[in-house]
Amino acid sequence: MKKHFLAMFLLSLIGLLGISAVSANSLTQAQVIEAKTNHSSQRTQQDIDKEAQQILELKTHIEQVTDSLSNLTIYRKHLTQIVSSQEKEIQQLQRQIDQIEETRQGIIPLMYHMLDELDRLLHTDLPIRFTARTERLEQLNALIIRADISDAEKFRRILEAFQIEMDYGYKIAAYQQTITLDDGSQRVVQQLHIGRITLISRSIDKQQAWIWQQDQQQWHSVLSEDLPALDNAFSMAYKQTPPQLLRLPLSVSTPSESNKKEAH
Repeated sequence: MKKHFLAMFLLSLIGLLGISAVSANSLTQAQVIEAKTNHSSQRTQQDIDKEAQQILELKTHIEQVTDSLSNLTIYRKHLTQIVSSQEKEIQQLQRQIDQIEETRQGIIPLMYHMLDELDRLLHTDLPIRFTARTERLEQLNALIIRADISDAEKFRRILEAFQIEMDYGYKIAAYQQTITLDDGSQRVVQQLHIGRITLISRSIDKQQAWIWQQDQQQWHSVLSEDLPALDNAFSMAYKQTPPQLLRLPLSVSTPSESNKKEAH
């Protein structure tokens, strides 16, 4: 009976051990599977996270590209407007250049006409400051053909010469000048002009004087009794005395005198 019970116990123990071994083996396999599953899940999650990061970076890049494209569009529009404005300005400048060229084509002949007029005036007017006027005209004739001087400067200088000529018509002035008398002799004199009606020369020692006669184109001696009046005129011209009425001979003929000469 005891032997039978022992045999039954051993069989049961062996069965339990077998079951335990099977259970342990199954547990180990389950743990391996779980570990693999966890590892696979981690890798999958890492892949998901990586893809999500790449998507986020791509989205950020797309936004940056979109912003850059928007900025480029604005900048391109800005450049287009600038180019359009520059084209209009170029057209305007070209029109101005064309107008300047047309003006230049007209002003150059005008300047030559003005020089001719200055020359005519020099040789038909009273010989007021004749040396200075002759030198100025020669300088202008040399200036007008110079390439290094602008047309504007040439025109300004010619206008300046005309202004000086105009001033001779209403100013009273005295200066030193060399004249040629009827006998061909030259004298250094003090010269006085009152506008364009009287031109008088006086010797440096103030003992002789001559008046220019425009109709005869020569110098005539002034009478000694008229010298005091000339002294007053020279004093006024040199601003040594205040302005006053003067009684002086004229260099140009009055209409009545011209009529008398024609009748005679």
